[in-house]
Amino acid sequence: MIRILFALNIAFFSVSVASADEALERYFAGLRDRQLYFVAESFGLGRLAETNLLDAERITLAVELSRTYCHHATTVLDAERSTYWQQATQVLERVRDTLPQHPRLIELDVQDAMVPVSRVEFLTHQLALYPNNRKLRSQVATTAESAIEKLTSVEDRLNRIKPQPDSVDAFDLWELKSLRQSVWLALGTTWQHHADVTDAAGSRSQSAKWLEACAREKADVELPARARVAWAGQLREQGEWNRAERLLQTVAESHPSAEIADSVLVERVRLLLAEGKAPDAAELLQKHRQRVSQVSGELSFWHVHTLAELRRITVEKGQPAETQQLERLIRDAVERTDVLIGGYWAARSHRVWKNIQSDIQYGPEISKIVRHAEAAVAEADWSLAQKRYESAIEKAIERNRREVIFELSDTRASLLIRQGKYAIAAEGLATLVMEFPDQPRTAELDLLRAICLGKVYQQQPTSANRETYSMTLQTHLKKFPQSPTTAEARWMLGSLQEARLQHTEALNYYEAIPLEHPRGPFSRTAAARCQFKIVRWLETLERREQDASRKQAIVEKRAEWERRAIQQLTQWMTPFPETATDQNAWQAEIAVWLARLNLERNPPRFAAAEDALAKVVRAESQSSTKSNRWQQVVDLAVVERIHAFAGRQRFSDALAVANAIPQIEPKRRLELLRQLQKLEVEAEDSTQRQWGKLLLSIAEPLEDARETLDQTDLQTIDLALAQALTLVGQSERAAKIYSRLTAKGMVDPEVMAAAARNLNRETDAESLARAQTYWQRVEKMTQPGTDAWFAARFHNLELMLRTGNVAEFRKLMQVTTILHPQLGGPKWRSKFQQLEKQAPRKSR
Repeated sequence: MIRILFALNIAFFSVSVASADEALERYFAGLRDRQLYFVAESFGLGRLAETNLLDAERITLAVELSRTYCHHATTVLDAERSTYWQQATQVLERVRDTLPQHPRLIELDVQDAMVPVSRVEFLTHQLALYPNNRKLRSQVATTAESAIEKLTSVEDRLNRIKPQPDSVDAFDLWELKSLRQSVWLALGTTWQHHADVTDAAGSRSQSAKWLEACAREKADVELPARARVAWAGQLREQGEWNRAERLLQTVAESHPSAEIADSVLVERVRLLLAEGKAPDAAELLQKHRQRVSQVSGELSFWHVHTLAELRRITVEKGQPAETQQLERLIRDAVERTDVLIGGYWAARSHRVWKNIQSDIQYGPEISKIVRHAEAAVAEADWSLAQKRYESAIEKAIERNRREVIFELSDTRASLLIRQGKYAIAAEGLATLVMEFPDQPRTAELDLLRAICLGKVYQQQPTSANRETYSMTLQTHLKKFPQSPTTAEARWMLGSLQEARLQHTEALNYYEAIPLEHPRGPFSRTAAARCQFKIVRWLETLERREQDASRKQAIVEKRAEWERRAIQQLTQWMTPFPETATDQNAWQAEIAVWLARLNLERNPPRFAAAEDALAKVVRAESQSSTKSNRWQQVVDLAVVERIHAFAGRQRFSDALAVANAIPQIEPKRRLELLRQLQKLEVEAEDSTQRQWGKLLLSIAEPLEDARETLDQTDLQTIDLALAQALTLVGQSERAAKIYSRLTAKGMVDPEVMAAAARNLNRETDAESLARAQTYWQRVEKMTQPGTDAWFAARFHNLELMLRTGNVAEFRKLMQVTTILHPQLGGPKWRSKFQQLEKQAPRKSR
C-alpha cells in the first residue's frame, strides 16, 4: 500500500546526527504534529538569524524549517500554497549559499528533493478526493517526474560520498546509509504515484526496485518497515496477495510503532477487500476498534469504505433490508468521522456516501458517467462535460428512468447556461417542460427558460427576440398562476416594459408582486419610480400640446396620476421606520420618490417634500448601526432637500446642506442645477444674494468635470453660473458669460432668455433695448402659446412700459388678448393684468 499521511509527515527522512540535532528534530516534529506552524517557523527563522550557530546546527534548522513549510503548505488555501512550497526551497538555498564547502551540505540537497516529493503526496491525496480530475492526474505525473529527477541526482551523489570517521562534521557509515535509505523510500513511493496516474509498467518496476532496496537495508529501524508496507501495497495491486500478506506479517512481528502498525492494518483491510473478503475486513476493523480508545482518521475512512463494499454485495444479492441497514450504518459512520476526525479523511468519507447516494439516485452505471461529467465540469472542460451528460441521458432513456432524465436534462441546461449558450439551453428547457408537465420543479425550469431567452434578447436586442421573451413570461403566468415563480416572472416583465419606457404596463406588473416576496420591497421602489416617470411624461405632453381642450385633458390626467401616486406612496411608507436597517431601506427610497413627486407638481409642494425627506435623514441619524443601502438613499434625500429648501426660499438651509455634501456626482449635480434654475424666486436683495450663492455652490464644482460633459450640460453650467453671478452682484462677469453664449448659440432660446433676464436688471437705455431685442427673438424662436413664449411676450411688454413706449405696449397687449384670450392660464393672466394696471391711463 502507498502510505501517505495527509499532513505529509516526512520526518522519517531525518538523519540522526547528534543528540542536539535529534532534540531539535523532535521539537520541530512535535510542533508540526500539533499544527503549530507559525511557532515553528518563527523559532526557526529566529535561530537562523543568530550569528554564533554551529554550521551543522544551521543545516539541521534549515532542513526542519523546510519540512515545516512543506507541512504548512498542505493546510492553507490554494492561493497561499505555492508561497510555502517556495519558502521550503528558499530557506535551503540561503543556508547553502552561506556554507559552500561544508561536508554535510548534501542534507540540504536531500531535503530540496523532498519538497517536490511532499507536493506529489499532497496532489495524490487531492486526486483520491477527485479521482476523475484529469488536471490533477497530470499534475501528479509531472510533479513526480520532477521529484524523481532530483531524487535520482541526489542518490547518485550520495553514492560517491565516503564516510570520514575521523572528521567531526563529516558523515559516518551509518549516517550515510540512513540518508541513502530515506532517498530510496522516496524514490519507491514517488515512482508508485507516477505509475498510478500513468499506468506505466516501467514506473511500477522502478518503484519495486527502490522499495525492495530500502526494505533490505538495516541502517534505520522504521524506514524498512515503511518500505515493506508500501511494497505490499504494490503487490496487492499486482494480485500477488500471498506475498503481500507475508510482507505485512513480517512488519507486524517486528513490534513497529503505533503509526506503522496502523498502516499495516490499513493495508491488510485493503488486501482483504481486493480478495473479495469484505466481511473479514469489517471484522478486522471491528476488533481493532475494540482494542484502542481512538481510531485514526485513515482507519475511520476505511471502515466507511468497507461498509460501502458490504452494501454493494447486498445490492447485488437483492437484499433490500440488509442494504438499508448498511446505508444507515454508513451514514452514522460518516457523521461520526466528521465530528471526531474532520479534515481530509472526513472529506474522503463524505465522498463515499455521496457516491452511494448517486448510485441510489441514478443507478451504478449512470452514476459513474455522471461522476466523470462532474469531473469535467470541475476542470471547466465544457465540451467533454456536455458529451458525458448527454451519454448519461441516453442511458436513462434506454432504462425509461423518467425522473433521472428530468434531473440530468436540468443539469445539462445549467451547464449550457454557465457557458453562455442561452438559446440552446432555452430549447432544451422548453422540451423538458413540455415532456414533464407534472414535475414539482417544472415551473422553475419554465422560468429558467424565460431567463435564458432574456439573455438572448440582451445579446441580440431584436423585436423578434423581445416578443419571444415577453410571450414566454406571459405564458408562464397563465400556466403556473399559483407558483411562487410568478412573482419573479412579473418582476422580469416589469423590468422589460420599464426598459421599453412602457411605464404604465411596468407599473401593473410591479404592483402585483406581493410585498413579502424577496422582490417585494424592490418592486415597490420600482413602482414608485414608474409613477414618477409617468407624471413627468404627462408634464412633457402638457408642454407640447397646443390644443386647449386636449391640453386640459392632459392636465386633468396628470393631476389624477399625481393624486394616485402620492396616495399610494404615502401608504407604502406608513408607518415610517424610526431607525434604519437594510430591511426597511425601501421605505426610505419610497419617501424620496414621494418628495420628488411633490417637487414636480404644479405648483410644487415644497413643504410636503421636505417633510418626507426629513423623515429619511432623521431615521438614519438615530440608528446605531449603519446600513449601506440607507446611506445611498440618504445621499439622494439630502440632494432633494436642497431643492425643497430653495423652493421655500430657505436658502441658508439649502446652502448649509450643499456645503456639507461636496461629493455629489456630476450627473446628479447637473440634475439638481436644472431643478433649481426652474424655480421662480422673487424676494429681497439679501435673499437673492443667498440664492445666487446656492447656485454657485452647486455649479462651480462642475467646472472640474467640463471635459467629460456634452454641450448641453456645459450650457446648463454656464447659464447657472451667469445667473448666480448676477444674483451676487457680479453683473460684469455674468455679462461676459452671456455674451459668449449668445455669440456661440444665437438660435438657442434658453440662452437668449437668460441673457435677456440678466439685462432686465440693468437701468440704462442701451441694456434695456438689448434685453427687448433678445425677448423679441425668443418670441420668434418659441411656439406661440407655450410657457416660454408667454414669458418672452410678458417681458417684451414689461420693457415697453419701462422705456416709455406706452402706445406700442397697448397695441401689442391688445393683439395678445385677441389671439390668446386665456393669456396662458391663471399664472400668466394675473401677470399681464398687473402690467395693464401699471400702464398710464389714456388722456381724454
